[in-house]
Amino acid sequence: MAPSITNPRKLRIGARFCELLDKYDKCVSFSMNLVGSKQLAMIRRDLRGRAEFLFGKNTMLRKVLRDKIESHEKDEPEKAAKLNGMLDLIEGNVGLLFHNEDVKKIRDYVQDQTLPSAAKVGIVAPCMVMVKAGPTGCDPTQTSFFQMMDIPTKINRGQVEIVSDVIVIRPGDKVGASQAALCAKMGITPFEFGPLAVRVYENGDVFDADVLDITPEMIENGFKEALRKAAALCIGAEVPSAFTVPHFIYKAWQETSKMLLATGTEEKTEHWQAYLDSFGSGGGGGDAGGDAGGPAAAVVEEEEEEEEESEGAPAGGGLFGGSDSDDSSS
Repeated sequence: MAPSITNPRKLRIGARFCELLDKYDKCVSFSMNLVGSKQLAMIRRDLRGRAEFLFGKNTMLRKVLRDKIESHEKDEPEKAAKLNGMLDLIEGNVGLLFHNEDVKKIRDYVQDQTLPSAAKVGIVAPCMVMVKAGPTGCDPTQTSFFQMMDIPTKINRGQVEIVSDVIVIRPGDKVGASQAALCAKMGITPFEFGPLAVRVYENGDVFDADVLDITPEMIENGFKEALRKAAALCIGAEVPSAFTVPHFIYKAWQETSKMLLATGTEEKTEHWQAYLDSFGSGGGGGDAGGDAGGPAAAVVEEEEEEEEESEGAPAGGGLFGGSDSDDSSS
């Protein structure tokens, strides 16, 4: 049996944790790495009356949550099963935001509350840092510092001037002492830090916060791409299915139209106009059918061009295109 909590402060946080679990149905865990206390106080002030943040030792919060789950297992097993999923949110340096509003809106609002930060030694750079070309305001005695970092410089008007733009820190790199000193000398605050959503708990369902970025358009495009791949697979394997029937009908129409045009019997069949209305440019058929009138129209145009060329060709075979009668009269 796990030891009971006796610290008054921990008991107070545990009681508030249980109260928030009963009051709210949604919770978002935010990573609080490099988030200052003043920044957090401003976020709490803005969310007052809409949502509440809770911070505490992860071990203590898990203990309180497990005790609450055990208390509901007999009387309310469904509620206990839902609360069990919240254990996945209590990992790492996180804060729990309890609310009953739209998850995406409140996630976006909290993540937008960022503040500029200096480049500190040991932190992982979230973005690229570039030093622009131009005067630095440093005296010539500090040229060796820039040379140590492979930054091309020159002396101009009694100060060090950077010749060209230089990338000092790349995304994912740890900030070193010389890089932090350079940013401090140049007065650069390159980073912005704020709460970052990690996981979401909503009525017993737990999922990554990245799922909130999925839009209906993305789902629709993915579904269409899956249908295209399934149709291509069935056509390649020559397996009839609901995906391939429109393509087979389209190909059958093409073969039929080619045969009718080749034999010159397109006007003798009563179904020819029905074919054109269904698949041709003047019909109300689907997209695939609308394209099917293209090959037939192209064949008709080619035949008309050939007839015009044959009619316009000279009858004689003289050297200069004249007729045989003209040659004989001359």
